[in-house]
Amino acid sequence: MVEIALQTLHEADGVLWLLDSRERIGPEEERIAGNLGRLETPSLILLNKIDLVAKGKLLPLMQRCSELLPAKEIIPISALKGEGVPLVLEIVEKWLPEGPQYFPEGEFTDQTERFVVSEIIREKIFLLTHEEIPTGWP
Repeated sequence: MVEIALQTLHEADGVLWLLDSRERIGPEEERIAGNLGRLETPSLILLNKIDLVAKGKLLPLMQRCSELLPAKEIIPISALKGEGVPLVLEIVEKWLPEGPQYFPEGEFTDQTERFVVSEIIREKIFLLTHEEIPTGWP
């Protein structure tokens, strides 16, 4: 399964390599870096959980990543706190090709208003009860 994923990387619009900034880079990460280094597909290295690591410990990890993949951008992020996430989204949005316009200007879905409202209600019930509500309700 990993081999299939590796074979299809060149078909992607971009690759995000997410690393836990609390962990060291081992042989498996080095193998992944080797595969990413051969790609022409745009790639970012995301160092997550920076809110849990002292800045001094983050710098050696960033240095190691830049040694493994010198041409790739490294972005420290905290997914939990949202730090760095807007920058990642901005970069990824630039990678994406413009697709066809599926709906007329000002319309964002082909679903009925009733369906959209029922989905919002299901979401609110789920968030409050932590119980899944069957589809087709009400």
